[in-house]
Amino acid sequence: MVDHDLEEILARSRPSLAMLRRLLPFVRRHWAVAVPPLVIEFVFVLSWAVGPHLIKLTIDEFIPAKLMAGVFCVAGLMVLNGAFQAALSAYQRICVWTASQHILNDLRKRLFAHIQQLSMEFFDREKQGRVIARVDRDVEALEDILARFPLLVIHTIASAVVVGGVLLSYDWRLFLVVAAAAPVVAAAAWALNKWGMPAYRKVRRSVSRMTAHLAENVSGVQVVQAFGREEHNLGFFQTILDEFKGHVMLGATVRGITFPSMMLVLALVNAGVIAYAGYAVPRGHMTIGKVPATIMYIGMIYGPIMMLALMYDQMLGASAAAERVFQLMDRRATITDHPGVTDIPTIEGRVAFDRVFFKYDDEPASPWTLEDVSFEAKPGDIFALVGPTGAGKTSIVNLIPRFYQPQQGRITIDGIDIRDVTQESLHKQMGIVLQENFLFAGTVMDNLKYARPDATDEEAVAAARALGSHDVIEGLADGYATDVRERGGAISHGERQLICFTRALIADPRILILDEATSAVDTDTELVIQSALARLMEGRTTFVVAHRLSTVRHADRILVIENGRIVESGAHAELVALGRTYADMFEEFIRQV
Repeated sequence: MVDHDLEEILARSRPSLAMLRRLLPFVRRHWAVAVPPLVIEFVFVLSWAVGPHLIKLTIDEFIPAKLMAGVFCVAGLMVLNGAFQAALSAYQRICVWTASQHILNDLRKRLFAHIQQLSMEFFDREKQGRVIARVDRDVEALEDILARFPLLVIHTIASAVVVGGVLLSYDWRLFLVVAAAAPVVAAAAWALNKWGMPAYRKVRRSVSRMTAHLAENVSGVQVVQAFGREEHNLGFFQTILDEFKGHVMLGATVRGITFPSMMLVLALVNAGVIAYAGYAVPRGHMTIGKVPATIMYIGMIYGPIMMLALMYDQMLGASAAAERVFQLMDRRATITDHPGVTDIPTIEGRVAFDRVFFKYDDEPASPWTLEDVSFEAKPGDIFALVGPTGAGKTSIVNLIPRFYQPQQGRITIDGIDIRDVTQESLHKQMGIVLQENFLFAGTVMDNLKYARPDATDEEAVAAARALGSHDVIEGLADGYATDVRERGGAISHGERQLICFTRALIADPRILILDEATSAVDTDTELVIQSALARLMEGRTTFVVAHRLSTVRHADRILVIENGRIVESGAHAELVALGRTYADMFEEFIRQV
């Protein structure tokens, strides 16, 4: 299912906070640090509730009787109570943020692990920026909710229970005056859920689009500048920004109406208490001290409720973010290990395709990318795949490590169907060098040992010497300790490619896949590695997808691919003598040279 389909489902689904319940398993794993702040909150409410009652006691008992000792005693108790609350609050904040970071890091780790397990189909269809936005921004949006919302809910409930009991002990009619505003509060919460949630979903979607567009333009900035697309891309980005602003304003409008409404409710409740006091005090139903105490208690109830309404506003945004996070987490890999599969044993490298049909989607009307492909590579064979762009060469080599799965036919290694073994064990015996020579941030040595972290520096250097990349690496600023930076941006294209070759060979694979691997290497560099590659490919089954026919002339077999089919197969001399497609390609290559 493509991303825009998921967005449509998200937009149509009923606004709900149910997604946040899915955070509970992550919270339960860290209950030891998550529970103490909640317990502290109960104690905090009880301590807070003491203050207004002490003021009532002072006004009704000590001041009329001129008992200054009692007044000073109350003042001292209030100071001690304030200090106690401050200490509780400080400890609680530390616990809360510790718990939230444990939980969020656990969620980030789970997401990171999940993303790495998804099939190539997901990354073909999902924009990089959207994935980053979900792991970064959407998870971050949950931080305040995890840190503050549970405490505020506990505080509100505890305050309602404690204050409700105190007001009932004062005067049941006073309790009814204060409780009369509850329906208005419920209506405001309903309005936030009704109109606020869709607005925040759209805000998160717009943020995701902004991130995706920005990431795409930063990655392809050279192409952007080369084709003069700066103004056009800026205009498109402005469209996204205008859409984002509209969604934010809708959410702000909902918040701008509901929150002031809560302030009006508080004012009306205070006015009701004053009015009732004007009636009750002269008649002896209520003491003077209960008036300020009640107004303070109203603040204890409706203050948290107002904060809860404001936090609920953030909760809607967090719920939209949570939906996107768990939407990503719910994406299942299309290629998985079947129950009961075992690791593949050490392989010799016999690879066979048996009437393989493959396409990148399952739509019945879509054409086959590969159609009725059959061949067998013996251990140690060098198989070259040539043909025009889009013929299906890369699709063939992507099926061998099971990055994709054919709809029909079977692929075997040493007679074992690759669907009957674990993907991890399969990948551990393969080395792959792609056309895009991707390096990770870190040193050259870090990248060389990426596939085999247990390899020694001496083994890495020995592999580089055998390949012919040692002198090139030593010529870098800090040799093997050179920081290549993100995506290898600190070194040249050809240097990155040589490091990728060396990295693949350090892994000591039984099957080696080179997908246009020398396309970025200049002619001199290519000559340097050809003899080394010939030695290092001995005993390994190697598949070479090549643009330059000079790299495939010595292959044991050359497969000529056209429109997803193998149209010719044989050694270089055989195909040239045949005088058909490959012969024409080679003749064109000779003319260009």
